[in-house]
Amino acid sequence: PESLPHVPGYELAARFEPAREVGGDFYDAFRLADGRVALVLGDVCDKGVGAALFMALFRSLIRAVSGSQMGERSADVMETQVLHAVTVTNDYIANTHGRTNMFATLFVGALDPATGIVAYVNGGHEPPRVLAAGGGVRLLLPPTGPAVGMLPEIPFTAGRCSLAPGETLVVLT
Repeated sequence: PESLPHVPGYELAARFEPAREVGGDFYDAFRLADGRVALVLGDVCDKGVGAALFMALFRSLIRAVSGSQMGERSADVMETQVLHAVTVTNDYIANTHGRTNMFATLFVGALDPATGIVAYVNGGHEPPRVLAAGGGVRLLLPPTGPAVGMLPEIPFTAGRCSLAPGETLVVLT
C-alpha cells in the first residue's frame, strides 16, 4: 500500500526489499469498516511476473472478502472472520487456478485497537513473534493451516494473541 493506516495507540511500520524487481512477496494493512485493522503478509511461490500476478490476486481477494465481514467485535467473531477470508481465498485459488500450482504462505490478522487482540490465520507461513517491551520474545502458534491455494476445502484454524502496551508484533517473509 502507498501508506499504512493510522491507528491511535499503535504504530504500524513495514519494510519491503524484494530479491528481484518483480516477485510474489506482499504485505497489506487496511482499516475495516468496524474500526479494526487487517494485517496481511504473504509469499507467493515462485518469482517473477507470474508470482506478481498471483500476489495481486491473493491481495485483492483478501481485501474484498475481509471488507465484507462486519459484526460484533468479540475475539471469537474476529477469528471466524479471518478464517472466512482465508478459506474463501484458498477455495477460489484452488478451484479456479489449481492447475497452475500457484499458492502462497499467508498471515492474515485482524487487530482490535480497543482491546489489543489480534485474531489470525497462519497459512503455512513462518510463525510471527511478539517482542515484549522488556526484551522477551514469544512465538505465535506455528502455522494454523497449510499454504493457501493448494487444494480446495482444506481446514484452517485461527489463533489469537493479545498485544500489551509496548509490545511489537513482527511478521516477516
